[in-house]
Amino acid sequence: MVNVLVRGTMLSFVVMTMWSCSTDDTPKDTASVDSSAVVTARDTAQATTLTLQQAAIDTFAVRYRKGTVLRYRVMQSSEAIQDSTIAQQRSTHVYTKTVRDVHPDGTFTVAMRFDSIRVNFTARNRTTGAAMLSKSYSSADSMQRSSPEYIQYNALLGEDVDLVIDHRGGIVRVGSVSNIVNQLLKSLGQSPPPSASAQLTAQVQSAIFGAFHGQEIIPFPAGRLDSTGRWTNAMTTPIAELFAVATKATYHVTAVKQIRTRRIATIDAQVTGSMNVRPLPREAGIAVTIDTSSITGSSDALLDVDGGYTISKKNTISMNVTATVRGGQRGERQTISMSQMMRYEIELLP
Repeated sequence: MVNVLVRGTMLSFVVMTMWSCSTDDTPKDTASVDSSAVVTARDTAQATTLTLQQAAIDTFAVRYRKGTVLRYRVMQSSEAIQDSTIAQQRSTHVYTKTVRDVHPDGTFTVAMRFDSIRVNFTARNRTTGAAMLSKSYSSADSMQRSSPEYIQYNALLGEDVDLVIDHRGGIVRVGSVSNIVNQLLKSLGQSPPPSASAQLTAQVQSAIFGAFHGQEIIPFPAGRLDSTGRWTNAMTTPIAELFAVATKATYHVTAVKQIRTRRIATIDAQVTGSMNVRPLPREAGIAVTIDTSSITGSSDALLDVDGGYTISKKNTISMNVTATVRGGQRGERQTISMSQMMRYEIELLP
């Protein structure tokens, strides 16, 4: 069927609309954060509230110190409706970031390691409610940890992967993921072509490490904050080889709290966007047209201003898209509709 590739790409849609990799305007303030001074969300309950002017905030920047350790828990839930199928997934990931180096150019090398993973997935018929597929995984289960059936999760656990991050939180590059890729390829039981290894490497770097980092961070403004504490961030994100997602996010500092010597900012965001088709090569044999699409979302986050790291973040993203696919050996024409709601909560653990 000509729409198999399109369906798979749409169902694997990963939202990274809160992530920017720009490197403009290196800040003059070079204060750094000490791991012992890390503030968590529960510390903010009895904090003193300041105005933006009292807090003396004119910009945001990442200010890690070598040796800083940040441990996050990410809880995600999504529901995707496509044609007659409803797919639901819930997951919890815990990962640790350790700052290996602070470089003179204002970038940081941070080792990211997944410590635990739990996933539950179900698919059912939208009309009858009949179960079509149900799977669950927990890294705490020793049987599943040793089972090749769950290699896509097991290969990630315990592997340190270096991320080079700029002062605005964007990823400059993702380091080697060869240990993970080799485990995944070995599970296939055959020798894939070199191109398969390169493609899988790019997918692991962007759709795993890039995506989780992108969910965690708040993309900082390129310049100084205005008097209202607002800024915007526009970006286009490629999704596999078929689509590109164009989004615009508007951020607003709604409050600043003082906790001991640290300033904690509450930042809200609203996101709008759409999905577009990327140019396809002639040999693809199909033509895809986006008939309608919309992306909306909101975010509430707590940011440690002095360290430039996220304390907590709650995001909700909704996507609706209808596409027409033409081509194939019989010149078929099919319409594919999909809607997806995704929520995730990120929390810095003590």
